[in-house]
Amino acid sequence: MKRSNWLVLFAALYLATAGVCFGSPEKQATAPQATKAEMERNKGEQQRLEHRLGEIGKKLDELEAKAKAKKAEVKADYRKEIAALRKQQKGLKKQLRELKTASGKAWSDLKAGTENAMDELEKAYQKAVTHLQ
Repeated sequence: MKRSNWLVLFAALYLATAGVCFGSPEKQATAPQATKAEMERNKGEQQRLEHRLGEIGKKLDELEAKAKAKKAEVKADYRKEIAALRKQQKGLKKQLRELKTASGKAWSDLKAGTENAMDELEKAYQKAVTHLQ
């Protein structure tokens, strides 16, 4: 994902959560609490996203194993691509941690941003695999 895309994503996430984190005490006191059903749904979605991220992590591990078997000049290309993908993966892990503590509208916004970032990571992985073959 391009740096500008990450900046836009993080800015959107920040703005989406700013009201939850920095809202006045009155707003926080009157904010609707998530229902038990919403919390269960959210937990299920979080687990689904964590599973997707775990699957991508396994694919990256496999790609790293393939890189070790390549010649030195090809290894450098693999390492560069894998490093970029790992960086995206790390950012997604952070987003998932933030998602666990969010609720309501902020949760929905964070989830959408996380889904988009996950899709971008999967596309970047596919592009890297194609490029490195």
